[in-house]
Amino acid sequence: MESNENQIDRSKLIRWDETPVRWLGYHYLMGLIAAAYFMAFEEWLLALPTPIWWKVVFTTAVFPTCWATASVWLFKKGWLR
Repeated sequence: MESNENQIDRSKLIRWDETPVRWLGYHYLMGLIAAAYFMAFEEWLLALPTPIWWKVVFTTAVFPTCWATASVWLFKKGWLR
């Protein structure tokens, strides 16, 4: 039998159907972190000669927005619960 220590309190989880603004904020921040790692990996591996403004826009707007949008799409499909 599973102990109470390992059970998740589902009332504290952020869910799209209950708090969409918090959901988008959380996943946007996760997208920022993932974008920073992605750009660091790209610089280390490829070091493409891209302008700095492109890297800034990609890291702060494009990647996190796509990440948050994909999280909503995955939730609506039932793959992210």
